[in-house]
Amino acid sequence: MTTVRHTSRTRARAVELRNAGWSLRQVRELLAAEGYHPAPTVPTLSRWTNPAREEEHRRANRARARGDATTYAWPGVRSAEWRLGRMRALDAAGVSDRDIARVMTLDFPHSPITVDQVKHALRSDTPTLPLRRAAARQGIA
Repeated sequence: MTTVRHTSRTRARAVELRNAGWSLRQVRELLAAEGYHPAPTVPTLSRWTNPAREEEHRRANRARARGDATTYAWPGVRSAEWRLGRMRALDAAGVSDRDIARVMTLDFPHSPITVDQVKHALRSDTPTLPLRRAAARQGIA
Protein backbone atom coordinates (compact mmCIF):
# COMPACT_ATOMS: atom_id res chain seq x y z
CA MET A 1 0.00 0.00 0.00
CA THR A 2 1.30 3.43 -0.90
CA THR A 3 1.34 6.18 1.69
CA VAL A 4 -0.38 9.35 0.49
CA ARG A 5 1.07 12.57 1.86
CA HIS A 6 -1.34 15.46 2.07
CA THR A 7 -0.19 19.05 2.38
CA SER A 8 -0.78 21.07 5.52
CA ARG A 9 -2.94 23.34 3.38
CA THR A 10 -5.25 20.38 2.65
CA ARG A 11 -5.49 19.55 6.34
CA ALA A 12 -6.17 23.16 7.32
CA ARG A 13 -8.91 23.45 4.72
CA ALA A 14 -10.49 20.17 5.88
CA VAL A 15 -10.56 21.34 9.49
CA GLU A 16 -12.01 24.68 8.40
CA LEU A 17 -14.82 22.97 6.46
CA ARG A 18 -15.55 20.53 9.28
CA ASN A 19 -15.72 23.36 11.82
CA ALA A 20 -18.18 25.12 9.49
CA GLY A 21 -20.56 22.18 10.00
CA TRP A 22 -19.96 20.02 6.93
CA SER A 23 -20.05 16.21 7.36
CA LEU A 24 -16.88 14.20 6.74
CA ARG A 25 -18.19 12.91 3.41
CA GLN A 26 -19.18 16.39 2.34
CA VAL A 27 -15.73 17.72 3.34
CA ARG A 28 -14.14 15.04 1.18
CA GLU A 29 -16.34 15.93 -1.79
CA LEU A 30 -15.73 19.66 -1.34
CA LEU A 31 -11.96 19.16 -1.18
CA ALA A 32 -12.07 17.10 -4.37
CA ALA A 33 -14.19 19.77 -6.07
CA GLU A 34 -11.74 22.47 -4.94
CA GLY A 35 -8.88 20.60 -6.58
CA TYR A 36 -7.22 18.93 -3.59
CA HIS A 37 -6.01 15.70 -5.16
CA PRO A 38 -5.96 13.08 -3.98
CA ALA A 39 -8.81 13.92 -1.64
CA PRO A 40 -8.26 12.61 1.90
CA THR A 41 -10.27 9.57 2.91
CA VAL A 42 -13.06 9.81 5.46
CA PRO A 43 -10.98 8.05 8.18
CA THR A 44 -8.14 10.52 7.54
CA LEU A 45 -10.54 13.44 7.82
CA SER A 46 -11.91 11.95 11.02
CA ARG A 47 -8.42 11.84 12.54
CA TRP A 48 -7.68 15.40 11.44
CA THR A 49 -10.85 16.81 12.95
CA ASN A 50 -11.10 14.73 16.12
CA PRO A 51 -8.13 15.00 18.54
CA ALA A 52 -9.20 11.89 20.48
CA ARG A 53 -9.30 9.84 17.27
CA GLU A 54 -5.89 11.23 16.25
CA GLU A 55 -4.38 10.21 19.61
CA GLU A 56 -5.93 6.74 19.36
CA HIS A 57 -4.42 6.37 15.88
CA ARG A 58 -0.97 7.47 17.08
CA ARG A 59 -1.13 5.09 20.04
CA ALA A 60 -2.03 2.20 17.71
CA ASN A 61 0.81 3.13 15.34
CA ARG A 62 3.31 3.21 18.21
CA ALA A 63 2.14 -0.19 19.42
CA ARG A 64 2.39 -1.60 15.89
CA ALA A 65 5.89 -0.15 15.48
CA ARG A 66 7.01 -1.73 18.75
CA GLY A 67 5.59 -5.06 17.59
CA ASP A 68 7.28 -4.78 14.21
CA ALA A 69 10.60 -3.93 15.83
CA THR A 70 10.52 -7.05 17.99
CA THR A 71 9.29 -9.17 15.09
CA TYR A 72 12.05 -8.10 12.74
CA ALA A 73 14.71 -8.19 15.44
CA TRP A 74 14.17 -11.93 15.80
CA PRO A 75 15.89 -14.26 15.09
CA GLY A 76 18.98 -12.06 14.94
CA VAL A 77 22.31 -13.72 15.45
CA ARG A 78 21.86 -17.15 17.02
CA SER A 79 24.56 -19.62 17.90
CA ALA A 80 24.66 -23.17 16.59
CA GLU A 81 23.78 -24.39 20.10
CA TRP A 82 20.74 -22.12 20.18
CA ARG A 83 19.57 -23.46 16.81
CA LEU A 84 20.03 -27.04 17.99
CA GLY A 85 18.01 -26.21 21.11
CA ARG A 86 15.27 -24.75 18.95
CA MET A 87 15.17 -27.89 16.81
CA ARG A 88 14.95 -30.04 19.96
CA ALA A 89 12.12 -27.88 21.33
CA LEU A 90 10.23 -28.24 18.06
CA ASP A 91 10.85 -31.99 18.10
CA ALA A 92 9.60 -32.22 21.71
CA ALA A 93 6.46 -30.33 20.66
CA GLY A 94 5.73 -33.06 18.13
CA VAL A 95 6.77 -31.19 14.98
CA SER A 96 7.92 -33.55 12.21
CA ASP A 97 11.53 -33.54 10.99
CA ARG A 98 10.35 -32.26 7.62
CA ASP A 99 8.51 -29.36 9.23
CA ILE A 100 11.46 -28.61 11.53
CA ALA A 101 13.62 -28.27 8.42
CA ARG A 102 11.06 -25.90 6.93
CA VAL A 103 10.86 -23.79 10.09
CA MET A 104 14.64 -23.57 10.45
CA THR A 105 14.99 -22.61 6.78
CA LEU A 106 12.28 -19.99 7.19
CA ASP A 107 13.93 -18.60 10.34
CA PHE A 108 17.41 -18.72 8.83
CA PRO A 109 17.10 -18.36 5.03
CA HIS A 110 20.84 -17.73 4.68
CA SER A 111 21.53 -21.29 5.92
CA PRO A 112 18.82 -23.71 4.77
CA ILE A 113 18.82 -27.14 6.39
CA THR A 114 17.61 -30.47 5.00
CA VAL A 115 15.49 -33.14 6.67
CA ASP A 116 18.52 -35.44 6.91
CA GLN A 117 20.52 -32.70 8.61
CA VAL A 118 17.69 -32.22 11.12
CA LYS A 119 17.59 -35.96 11.85
CA HIS A 120 21.37 -36.05 12.32
CA ALA A 121 21.35 -32.95 14.55
CA LEU A 122 18.61 -34.36 16.78
CA ARG A 123 20.55 -37.64 17.23
CA SER A 124 23.86 -35.95 18.07
CA ASP A 125 24.93 -34.10 21.20
CA THR A 126 26.75 -31.33 19.36
CA PRO A 127 25.58 -28.95 16.65
CA THR A 128 26.00 -30.35 13.18
CA LEU A 129 28.42 -28.90 10.65
CA PRO A 130 25.74 -26.87 8.76
CA LEU A 131 24.69 -25.22 12.03
CA ARG A 132 28.31 -24.44 12.95
CA ARG A 133 29.01 -23.05 9.45
CA ALA A 134 25.93 -20.85 9.62
CA ALA A 135 27.01 -19.51 13.00
CA ALA A 136 30.52 -18.90 11.68
CA ARG A 137 29.10 -16.92 8.74
CA GLN A 138 27.36 -14.70 11.27
CA GLY A 139 30.57 -14.18 13.20
CA ILE A 140 29.82 -16.39 16.22
CA ALA A 141 31.29 -19.76 17.02
